[in-house]
Formats: sequence, structure tokens, C-alpha cells
Amino acid sequence: MILFIDDSVDMGPFIRVIIEKGYSVDWAGNFDDAIDSLEFDPGANKYSAIILDLAMSNEGLPDSKEVLKLAEEVYSGWAFYVYVLKEYPLLQKNTIILSGVPEGFMKKIGENEYSKLNVVKKGYGDIDKVIELLVKFRVYK
Repeated sequence: MILFIDDSVDMGPFIRVIIEKGYSVDWAGNFDDAIDSLEFDPGANKYSAIILDLAMSNEGLPDSKEVLKLAEEVYSGWAFYVYVLKEYPLLQKNTIILSGVPEGFMKKIGENEYSKLNVVKKGYGDIDKVIELLVKFRVYK
């Protein structure tokens, strides 16, 4: 799996627990690195899941009005999910979205769209939910 999180210090314990559970993790700290990771593996066979932080900086997002507007109105992570991950439908389906305030995110995108996603409250205490989703996605150790 790959983690798209720009604050590795904050997420250090979170990442450590995932590794301790036996999962292999790559990390991309900005969208340039994230896109490079996906392009390096065009078939997207290397990664079976993505853990995506909604609140990343816009650095490396595609430079288009649509993408930047969505990043401004909702979150940069959501713009990445909508515009970049659409090229990787299996990974898009197997994306775990980390949100500091899931209720606020739901209000921004609408309850119907939100219900189709795998959103986990960002924080160390919610690692069990992330592990449950990895099992559901059949991410192997």
C-alpha cells in the first residue's frame, strides 16, 4: 500500500502500527511524489490500497482550474482523489480517506457521495478501522 500524507511526524505512530501489523508501506509526502509513484507503476499493480490524507498541501496537484477550485472548496486530497485516482479505478475504490473532521467533509461533498467512501477519522486511535478496511480490500501482508 502507499500512504499519501504530508505530515509524517504527526502520522509516525500510525505508520508504525501498520508496519508492525506486517503491511508493507511506501510513503509520498506531496502530490508530486504521489503521482510519480503511480506513474512509476502504470498498471498500478504494486499498490493494493491507498491511505490518503485530505488535508495535504496543494503542492504537486495538476495545475488546472477544475482541480485547484475543488482543492480550495473541499480539500486538496479530495481533488487528488477525484481527478488523479480516476485513472486507477481499483485503487480509487481501495482508498482509505483520512479526515480530521469527517462530518465537515461530509457536508462539503454531500451525504450521498460520502456514503460511497471509506473515511476514517485521522488519528492514532482509529488504526483498527484502517486495518479492518485493509482486510476488506484483501491487502496482503
